[in-house]
Amino acid sequence: MMKPAHVGLASAALVAFLLLADNFAPPVLPRGPSPALLRALVDSGAHALTAGWQWLLLSRIAPLERVSGPPYLLLACVLGSVLDADHFIAARSLSLKAAVSQPQRPLLHATPIVAIPLLALVLIASRMRPRLQWLPCMALAAWLSHHVRDAYRRGLWLWPLSHGSLPVPYPAYLALELALPWLLARLVRPPSQPLRVTATSIV
Repeated sequence: MMKPAHVGLASAALVAFLLLADNFAPPVLPRGPSPALLRALVDSGAHALTAGWQWLLLSRIAPLERVSGPPYLLLACVLGSVLDADHFIAARSLSLKAAVSQPQRPLLHATPIVAIPLLALVLIASRMRPRLQWLPCMALAAWLSHHVRDAYRRGLWLWPLSHGSLPVPYPAYLALELALPWLLARLVRPPSQPLRVTATSIV
């Protein structure tokens, strides 16, 4: 059963995974043109698993138990990694080299472009279609976790609100990843319902 201690363990496991993916996996992967695809796949996989982990936590903290099973976790993973498809769209090429060599990050990596419309959809759905609220919320969790993970390397890109990037130190990045499911849980709960940890299995 998911107890408060289990939420803490799942959060600690998320931090351990991020430390491993960010600091230990890159140095041991081979460098050069040939392994570039492998490195891209590892990074995309890390984005996917981070998004799935976010949904695992969020669906237990907010009243979203009915959409917390394996198919939904898999969907969150897909959403977390598919965002990088915009690199290829911006490059107008299926070449990995062209996709990662763009002078500017593609449009869906601008945090306001993603966050503001999805936040609006979450709030609208909460009033008009509460049973569908989980979908924009999942996309918001998956894509914000992707942006935050990118941010420790390149900063948060705040276009069109700003033309620059907001630097995010590594400890702040980890703190944001941990805080994200708790912040989003406040969007999907009824105003009178307190945040809680559900008595639901973590697996």
